[in-house]
Amino acid sequence: MAILDKEAYEAKKRSAERRMTDTAEKESLNAKQHAKLARLCKFKNMMRTNQKAFFFFDTQDHILFWGLVDYEINEYLDDVKLPCIDFGDTDSPYITNENYEDKGLGYNDALALTLQFAEKVDKAIEDYLRMIDDQAGTNYCPNGETKL
Repeated sequence: MAILDKEAYEAKKRSAERRMTDTAEKESLNAKQHAKLARLCKFKNMMRTNQKAFFFFDTQDHILFWGLVDYEINEYLDDVKLPCIDFGDTDSPYITNENYEDKGLGYNDALALTLQFAEKVDKAIEDYLRMIDDQAGTNYCPNGETKL
């Protein structure tokens, strides 16, 4: 992930906000579905820009991210009759800075495995958004130009 200066980051953020506003006007989905997909995009960006929170147990985002992946994302997608996302097994990769030694791992290996899982989550959400875009004619999936 590239590191952007504040001006470039703000420009990309404004571009993403415009894209979300334009996409929300598509009639192929209802307002509640659009709201949930926009929320999913925000969560994806939060997780993508702070992947280490999956590993560091003592961070506020750690509980949020694991809760989102374990049940919340699919619960609210199902609530508006959208298909769920297959994140695969979320129990096996649950490695933190507090339990990695119990799993027979060194710190660097444990962190690398957790970051691999975070990348897998990011890709699953991106693939899901691409599928929704293809089916509904929307523009939720970030492309290379608009990815934050």
